[in-house]
Amino acid sequence: MFLTRDCAYATIMIDFQVLEAVDAELQIRLISELDGHVIECVKDQNGNHVIQKCIECVSPRHISFILSAFCGQVVTLCTHPYGCRVIQVAVSHYCSCDVFE
Repeated sequence: MFLTRDCAYATIMIDFQVLEAVDAELQIRLISELDGHVIECVKDQNGNHVIQKCIECVSPRHISFILSAFCGQVVTLCTHPYGCRVIQVAVSHYCSCDVFE
């Protein structure tokens, strides 16, 4: 399991496959490192995959900081080459929820 911080791009990368292999407690500890860096990761070529995996694998109550980071950013993210993918996954995954209101 690797957790690295690339200061040059101010992004955090998690080997996102780890999220599927570890228990919920460790998932929460790992993704908490993303808090404050969500938008940077969403706009990053590799970081967007990490955010997508968090949305798919982690309970919504533990990624509320990710969903909150989208507030006021949805239009911008939808027009971004990587951000649009993250928003698409979030909408597909939470289509029955009101997380974007």
